[in-house]
Amino acid sequence: MRHWIAQRISAIITEKNIAARKLSFAIGKSEGYMSQLLNGKINFPVDVLEKICEELHVTPEEFFAYPQTDNKNVYLLLRETEGLTDEDILYLCECAKYLKAKNRQIRKRK
Repeated sequence: MRHWIAQRISAIITEKNIAARKLSFAIGKSEGYMSQLLNGKINFPVDVLEKICEELHVTPEEFFAYPQTDNKNVYLLLRETEGLTDEDILYLCECAKYLKAKNRQIRKRK
């Protein structure tokens, strides 16, 4: 779970274009402490997670709303689909199917 939380924070930081260093100072922690948190080396105390959510302007509901993924790019893709029409989402699904098939073909050739 801590790795998922770390990935989620990392993705939100990327999405909002905020430096981890700036976030660490904003929540009153050192850069080293933040680095250990984001690398999954130490657990996230609830109070620290609350401060991070406040600084990132994300509610706990928003923070935990997306499926668990270790890939921050998947999270960012999911965020980008918000507000799209069903037709647009179906188009993206078809694009993803095409890319998967293309990648399978490339792997077969190797």
